[in-house]
Amino acid sequence: MTNPITQQIRDTRHRLAAKFDNDLDRIVDDLQRQQHESDRHYVNRSKQATNHVMQRSGGGDFADDGESTPAAR
Repeated sequence: MTNPITQQIRDTRHRLAAKFDNDLDRIVDDLQRQQHESDRHYVNRSKQATNHVMQRSGGGDFADDGESTPAAR
């Protein structure tokens, strides 16, 4: 069974790839140009903006024991 949302994303990806000869730099340049020309606010996800300690929901402190899986915590 095909998910219509997934199919729409794939169709868009293929259309962009064809339009820009599969050149990712050109695709990104065009998307950035569109963002710049729009009146929308975009969230900055640069390394500087996301370089902070993440905390679990609930605000409680927790120790990082080096384990990365929920089951190991």
